[in-house]
Amino acid sequence: MVSINLMPAAVLGRRALERRGRVWGVVCGLCAAAGAVPVGLDVRQQSVAREMERKTAGLGDEVAGARERLSASVQRTEALRQQLARADALRAKNPWASLLTTVGRALPDEVWLSALATSPAAPTGDGVVNIGPAPGQQTVVIDAPKRLRLDGYALDHSHLYQMMSALNSLKVFGRVELAQADSEPMLRGQAVRFELECEW
Repeated sequence: MVSINLMPAAVLGRRALERRGRVWGVVCGLCAAAGAVPVGLDVRQQSVAREMERKTAGLGDEVAGARERLSASVQRTEALRQQLARADALRAKNPWASLLTTVGRALPDEVWLSALATSPAAPTGDGVVNIGPAPGQQTVVIDAPKRLRLDGYALDHSHLYQMMSALNSLKVFGRVELAQADSEPMLRGQAVRFELECEW
């Protein structure tokens, strides 16, 4: 079977052009829609990114503030720990009550003390050195005075030497030395005023 189209060629050409135009319009519309989707997504992503940056900046400020507070707390804690360690070191250097009792046992009845002092009077040392058991931990070290000075009176030199011998026999001091001894009038008689240096 043979079909014959009797329409003029000009009409057929116009219709063909119209069909092509419609096809191209649909294609262009689809391309435009497809291009608009990434643009819209990009704008959305930029908006989300800006919001995240704003929130991150706020969190950064909070973190910086928290770090400053933590650093201040750590410094206060370390200062208190060092104070406690210094107090413990001072208390632990010499058992003064037992030392006084021991010295008192060495005193003859004819000898009495008028003063007792450490030499030097105050503890020395750098205070803090890095020798703690854990890495970075600090231990307080305080050097105690090395000598004990005893001032007093004895009825005569023999009682003074008796006291020095008793102090040496205690094995508490490494050396007991007579720093000064002078006769002074006392109670209608004479007494020996002395100063002893006892070294631990």
